[in-house]
Amino acid sequence: MSGRGEQSSAGGPAAGTGRAGLRPERARLRPGWQRVLPQRRFLAVWVALALLLLVSFGAAPASLTSASLVAVAPFAVILALAAVAQSLVIRCGGIDLSGPAVIGLSGALLLGFSDGLDAGVLLACCAVALGAGLVGLGNGLLVAGFGLSSLVVTLAMGSVVGGLALWYQAHAVQASSVPPGLASFGAADLFGINLVVLAGALVIALVSLLLQRTPAGRRFTAAGASPRAARVAGLRAGRYQLSGYVAAALLNGLTGVLLAAFLRNPTLRMGDGYLLSPIAAVVLGGASLAGGVGSVWATVGAALFLTQLDQLLRVLGSPSSTQMILQGLAIAVGMALASAGAESPALRWWRRPGWFTRRQSTPVLEEGQ
Repeated sequence: MSGRGEQSSAGGPAAGTGRAGLRPERARLRPGWQRVLPQRRFLAVWVALALLLLVSFGAAPASLTSASLVAVAPFAVILALAAVAQSLVIRCGGIDLSGPAVIGLSGALLLGFSDGLDAGVLLACCAVALGAGLVGLGNGLLVAGFGLSSLVVTLAMGSVVGGLALWYQAHAVQASSVPPGLASFGAADLFGINLVVLAGALVIALVSLLLQRTPAGRRFTAAGASPRAARVAGLRAGRYQLSGYVAAALLNGLTGVLLAAFLRNPTLRMGDGYLLSPIAAVVLGGASLAGGVGSVWATVGAALFLTQLDQLLRVLGSPSSTQMILQGLAIAVGMALASAGAESPALRWWRRPGWFTRRQSTPVLEEGQ
């Protein structure tokens, strides 16, 4: 009696007359441009960014001058890199609040191990990678291994790391500025683009490539979307969750190095502005806080949106209170649009058959035979 069973065994036209049996065939006959509609949740942030640029062009053209864009580009890419790091944890169904502490620790380790000399840059970068990796490993073990809340674990880890960084800076750090070679890297440009921007964009592109084009990246996304289903399929969801926290911490460590190179005089508090903004960028980019769903490039677009919004308000001379209110409203509206993107009534109406695909009164499977 089951149409689905007859379809899988015999492949005859009698199968699939029910609604459930028609879904695969409808998806197969749907035009190529319409198959991307489930990804429209990631387009909302790009539409918002385009509208913001139009408003900026009309209200404050000074915020879009070449000098202004060159000045804010490094901060936009650094925010995007921190947001991509946060997105890896959110794809695992958690939240990482230790990122700012890791960024501050990276600056302290960079100064301490290099001692302001170019000869110590490589050793300092290795120390940053080791320190950040240990923080991510600790977060991952406590969350994935012991089932503790990621919110509580990473908040506590951030406090511990901040205390250790403060102690290390007071007892072992003598230099106050990064080595000259690293400072030159942070100030240099290629074809008018700061090297910090290029380095950050290259890392982001690599992360996107690994997540989308490699089997490990696809398994990572699947494990985050449904850990139980991943375990049934033979995947070790806990291992992928652990790797997400480690990778996020390493990216935060790299964020700290690039930020220190650009600022030249890093401090322990240089990461304070990257606590909530990366989370906001990930959510504005259409990611699901339940895990699994996310887009690296939509997260980058959200980081650009937040950076341009902040620049626009600064050029307009808005007080800090107005900036906070407008930023909060923008984030709330973006979250609402992203969460309603794929399952809104308007989108269901848009996708129903009969408007851009033929209505089927007979089983759709006959079309494909």
